[in-house]
Amino acid sequence: MQPNKISSVSNPRLKAWIQLYKGNQRGRQDHFLVEGYLECSRGMNSGFELLGLMFCPEIIDPILLSNLLQNIGTHVQVFDLDKKVYAKLAYRDDTQGVMALFKKSEMTLSDFRVRQDKTPL
Repeated sequence: MQPNKISSVSNPRLKAWIQLYKGNQRGRQDHFLVEGYLECSRGMNSGFELLGLMFCPEIIDPILLSNLLQNIGTHVQVFDLDKKVYAKLAYRDDTQGVMALFKKSEMTLSDFRVRQDKTPL
């Protein structure tokens, strides 16, 4: 899978992702961003639909990137971001060079299950 390269901070897709930091935009677009390897992995393992994976090759550990790429579907768009583009998009400083775009899912109280082996507190 060949990633799409984004090297300009004026890229319209980048601007749309940045808008997702605003709560009203997340609600309108039904998407949200997560930053960091652990957060991306948790989102992928939690049943959220992964729409896009963005990484900065100058920052991310190649092994971590390989682990993520092995676990994504063919419909997921992958983006290779320049360091300056990634810096503009990242909200936190310690994101390990990777971010993911997920589709929000609608959940109701009946969707939640209490594990029988744990005591809910």
